[in-house]
Amino acid sequence: MEALTTTAKFGATAQGVIKRIDELIRRRKLDANRKTVVVMATNQGTLDLVANFACSCRAGPPDVQRALASTLVFTGDSETSKQVELFGLASFHDSALGDLPEGAAKAYGDYAFVRMMCVCGVLLRASTWRRVDGVDAEPSMRRRRDPSPLCPATPSTRCSTHRWLKITSVYSVVATGRHALFQDADVVWLRDPIEYFFTQADDQVDCFFMDDGARSARYTPLYTNSGFYFIRNNMRTQFFMHRMLMAYDTVLAVRSHQHALICVEINQ
Repeated sequence: MEALTTTAKFGATAQGVIKRIDELIRRRKLDANRKTVVVMATNQGTLDLVANFACSCRAGPPDVQRALASTLVFTGDSETSKQVELFGLASFHDSALGDLPEGAAKAYGDYAFVRMMCVCGVLLRASTWRRVDGVDAEPSMRRRRDPSPLCPATPSTRCSTHRWLKITSVYSVVATGRHALFQDADVVWLRDPIEYFFTQADDQVDCFFMDDGARSARYTPLYTNSGFYFIRNNMRTQFFMHRMLMAYDTVLAVRSHQHALICVEINQ
């Protein structure tokens, strides 16, 4: 019932929210770099990572500084949006997209982590997909890992709409007709990652993502990582995003948007 109620609430407001996001992208010219928007999601607990990302980009080479101008940060509350704007980044908040817990996660799989992971984006594989094997395979991205074991289950009633933002933010950007590059806040760039997908990558591949590295049964057989991925906007990927929205009941059941994503990929 929770999944049905949450999905219906978003459906009732989606058209207006997506229109506002489209207007923000146009006004701030966030899609000037190959019609691609960099999507992030944050709360008060991870603001320091967003600040670190912004500072590292500004201290980087010219291509990285330009790519920073494509970033749109979705936040869990209006106060966090104000602080993100102080970093010089565009931000967006609407309760219809879901919210995030205020504190930072203390361990992999804890209450805040589960809520955060279910709140920021969706990996895609439509008719075609490609995995980048290993976090060092593409030098434009580096990502830290948390080796902590998965914590005990958290009741889904405590997660509620907090699971939404990681799905609805990327869904909304793709719905405006833009390509989307989603990343967690703990990623920094060594060079412009957007350029790779238009000059070197196979343009017949719909989505690019990394191997998670974990070889547990939970993420078998694709081991898809949901912390950094690129979506090439087309009818196939828009359909896949719709499938992820409709799979919110799976997200609630397995307590992991990444796990649910792999389930959808397998059945795509």
